[in-house]
Amino acid sequence: MEVKGFVEFSKQSLTFHLWIEGTMVLPCALTLKDVDYPFHIHTSETFLLNASASINEADDEWVHEIKDDHIDLVPYIVEAILVEKPMRVVSEEAKAEPDNLPSGEGWELVTEKKKEA
Repeated sequence: MEVKGFVEFSKQSLTFHLWIEGTMVLPCALTLKDVDYPFHIHTSETFLLNASASINEADDEWVHEIKDDHIDLVPYIVEAILVEKPMRVVSEEAKAEPDNLPSGEGWELVTEKKKEA
């Protein structure tokens, strides 16, 4: 994973503009084999320099307070990545060979094409 960005300073806040790139390894929904899933994310996180600074109520949930004069961006980066995680992925191998899907004793995986035939 690679994280790049810059910080925008103002009198009342710091805004971190981040670009996050990397590859997630997720299980294939059909075969459970590992699938590399590349991602590219742009996110911004704003931190108030003064807890009593005025902010719009609409922006309240997107603005964070600085605790103990320390800003840890790792939780915000992890959250941004988890939000981008897809519900399911299917490997190219499973897409290319729909007739070679998993099966077992008394069961088999049925695709829409097999079901219609």
